[in-house]
Amino acid sequence: MEIGYRHIDTAYVYLTEDMVGKAIHNVTCRGIVKREDLFITSKLPYSVVTRAGVVPALKNALKRLKLAYLDLYLIHHPVNLLNRTGHSNLGLWRGLEDAKRMGLTKSIGLSNFNSTFMTKILAHADIMPAVNQLEVNPTFANLELVAYCQLKNITVTAWSPFGFLVHRVLNNLSLPPTFKDPYLVGLSEKYDVDVSQIILRSIAV
Repeated sequence: MEIGYRHIDTAYVYLTEDMVGKAIHNVTCRGIVKREDLFITSKLPYSVVTRAGVVPALKNALKRLKLAYLDLYLIHHPVNLLNRTGHSNLGLWRGLEDAKRMGLTKSIGLSNFNSTFMTKILAHADIMPAVNQLEVNPTFANLELVAYCQLKNITVTAWSPFGFLVHRVLNNLSLPPTFKDPYLVGLSEKYDVDVSQIILRSIAV
């Protein structure tokens, strides 16, 4: 944050909310940045599968983050990864709507939802998702799903924006392009920026 980052993306499953909270507290107390100039995103724990669990989970996240509100809260994944009984994506969405109405988060959205999962939410939502966070990068452009989100006026934010240009612990394939790709290098020279900056700009959808 001291070098200019203003959007911090975390989640319960990342086990970083406590550290992010300490960092936010540090820089805001020192006057480096104001809370209102930060955009803080977090995500629902996989263990929460019903509407009733959403608001308590968000309140706990706020305690860890030392914040009064989030800018964005997401359902982390549409699949019931822990095989908990009573799982309902629509129920979880209703819980996020509750949280937004209570002022605990300014915006609500989805993560890793394909068009099939999204359609079920959109058909019954009182508040439309602001965001769907997807894997989007030069290796995996995900164009069809990005186009679907844009059609529905849902902003796409990208996770793993460098794809396989960098080492990925759980799936370290070697796929093109690379940081030495002639097209990317040509663009970086044309605009006098790093190749990494070209890649990040290219997935700003």
